[in-house]
Amino acid sequence: MESHHQRGERRLLPPPNVAPWLVFPHGKDSKFQTFYNICDDPMNKIYKKCKPELSKRRFWQKPSHQGWLIVVCDDDVETKFNFGNCFLWNPVSLDTIMLPNLLHGLNSTNFDEYYVKEAVLSSPPQSSHNGGGGSICDDSMVYILLQGCEKPDILFYCHPGEKEWRKHEFVNITESLRSMLVTNGKLFIMCVSGFYLEIAIRQGSDIDDDETLSISEFMWIDDNVEPESVAAGLDCRVQQYWMESFGFVYRIERCYIPRGAYQNCVTRIIISKLDFFAMAWEEVKSLDDYVFFLGNRTQLSCLASELGFSKGCVYYTQDWEMSLYRYDLEDRSILLSLPCPELPTPWDTPEWLMITTTPRFDNKITADHVSEKDKHMDKVVKAMENIAVAPKDGQKEDVEEVRPWTMLQDDMIRSISYKKHHSILSLRRSSSTWTTPDLSPWMVFPKYDRSVCSFINSVHNNENYLMNIPELFKGSRIRFSKGGWLLISKGNTLFFYNPFTRSSIELPELPDEHRYDFSGISFSSMPTSSDCVVFGISKQMGYNVHTFYIKRGDEHWTNVFFHGVYWLPHRKPMEFEADFNSPVFFREAFYCLDINGTLGVSNLEHDISWEILITATRPNCEFIYKSFLVECEGKLLSVFLGRSGKWVRIFRLDDTDKVWVEVKHLGRYMLFISNTSCISAIARTSQMENKVYFPRLHNKGILYYSLDTGMYHCFGSGHCAKDYRDSEENLNCSWIEPNWSEISDKSLHWLRVPG
Repeated sequence: MESHHQRGERRLLPPPNVAPWLVFPHGKDSKFQTFYNICDDPMNKIYKKCKPELSKRRFWQKPSHQGWLIVVCDDDVETKFNFGNCFLWNPVSLDTIMLPNLLHGLNSTNFDEYYVKEAVLSSPPQSSHNGGGGSICDDSMVYILLQGCEKPDILFYCHPGEKEWRKHEFVNITESLRSMLVTNGKLFIMCVSGFYLEIAIRQGSDIDDDETLSISEFMWIDDNVEPESVAAGLDCRVQQYWMESFGFVYRIERCYIPRGAYQNCVTRIIISKLDFFAMAWEEVKSLDDYVFFLGNRTQLSCLASELGFSKGCVYYTQDWEMSLYRYDLEDRSILLSLPCPELPTPWDTPEWLMITTTPRFDNKITADHVSEKDKHMDKVVKAMENIAVAPKDGQKEDVEEVRPWTMLQDDMIRSISYKKHHSILSLRRSSSTWTTPDLSPWMVFPKYDRSVCSFINSVHNNENYLMNIPELFKGSRIRFSKGGWLLISKGNTLFFYNPFTRSSIELPELPDEHRYDFSGISFSSMPTSSDCVVFGISKQMGYNVHTFYIKRGDEHWTNVFFHGVYWLPHRKPMEFEADFNSPVFFREAFYCLDINGTLGVSNLEHDISWEILITATRPNCEFIYKSFLVECEGKLLSVFLGRSGKWVRIFRLDDTDKVWVEVKHLGRYMLFISNTSCISAIARTSQMENKVYFPRLHNKGILYYSLDTGMYHCFGSGHCAKDYRDSEENLNCSWIEPNWSEISDKSLHWLRVPG
């Protein structure tokens, strides 16, 4: 039997840490909790506990709590005997301060008419209580916001240790009250429609007089930062959070896609700071030393310098997921991990919990805490002498013919500088261009809003190089690549850019009424060729397929609508819904694959046409989560993925019968797939053939799927780093974004290096 000491140790929570813990409730009635700390050593960062204070209860925690939790029992399924109970709880000292029952404050036995929306503690209690004993704690105040069902919202408030709630009904407020925070000794209730309430405690003239609320209403000027359209038909929605961090008030807008397979996929996080003098929100481009943690009921902040973390990151979770996400505000990149892959079932959505004894002062961050800008970047990207780029034989005349597409020579480009001091890859520099004996694609990762691109060699130990790019390219997005050229968009403008010859070709602007909202775009041949055509496709409202194209020499884009409904053999109507992937120029036509695996083709030989190859029906496999097209050895291949990459299947288009035929082996070939480019190449070694490479990194190695083993592997450091069996749980481990559902501009891209 366990000793008394062992049982006591089991009850104790993990030791305090400056970073929040992620708490996963699991088991019947959420009786057990698994604690995960992102700072600890990987071998010791998971703890399984049984805390009655957290079982079948919800809790709230904000920066002003300084480690205390507000715990509410509002689930009457199995805990009816303590329904409506609430208390303060300190996870380090295990002290409990009982609060008045919420039902007593409502004077009702029916709690169904109200919902606990928010709870916040103005400051930590200054005196110790156990089970509700002791005196009232000086200035600390507990606020609980109840949202009414067709009734006015109610704010409950009291000092810890008091026996009754005081309350205020917002009878004159018609807007939805969303979030509460405390800063500078005042309570702020944030609303969606452009205003907030500022609430202060007003003491009566006599010491025995009750405290009352002084409520002021303020409007703010919004900066109108709109979520970007990722692709046609995939517009974003916004989930808002408000939080106080070291004396500042922030609004965090998490942009996500609500549609189909991309549901809840976060495309961008926008952070704004409230300027109390101008009464306006100002978008924040950098968080400096701050690190934010977002949960449904807890929003916390820490300093990266205390954590040993990269600055300017937002950690968050999503409903009914075990995954942990980290968003880098400056790079717009996301790290996805699965911290507790063997979590017992049933489990519930995790929540953040701060376990700390370190006092936190409600003041602005000091200069000592602010990290300097990325020193590593400055060291790696070194300015080298500009190299005059002389055209190859016959190239000069071809370049001069580019107009009316404008050719620009980029004098701002610098040569790639090594991120490693040694290199297996022989990257040679000539008077005309870079040359390499290896024609395998490279991975390109642009640093958003920086004039830097990262290039990763997919063959030679994943060597990483950085390149300066023109300042005017900052904030742009790579949309497609072919033959060493990148097709890039910025605002309403598209242009070609070749990082190896340092040349740019600008395209005419899209029509004023059309922003860039293509689900896929590509070009037929090199931009310097006289027969180059750029083709884009999108799915608009209704049943139409919208196509855009521009040919070399044209001054304007041409856009044409086509009917997008087709009939299956059993006479069921289907709608062609273009997936977020690149069309493939194959046999003088552009082929497009929709989310159901249906193939459409557009021919521009004489006049543009559109045909849906209905006989090329969807393969008989499970629900298709992602689809890609790629040309390989003169054949058109489709690559289909299950959700979270649970399965990978490859099909070849039969030219005669126009049906998909499954491919079990790629022979000497290997495929490199992404949303913006899909490339096939002959493997240099037998170890690389018959594999599909993804634009994802795991442990600094490139993730690939082997058709020989039916498993995922990690190609890095010259060997297979880790195997991943064909299951969704294992596939979600520690990838650098984009994950399987990510489709925003932070995606990694494949680029074929010209020989």
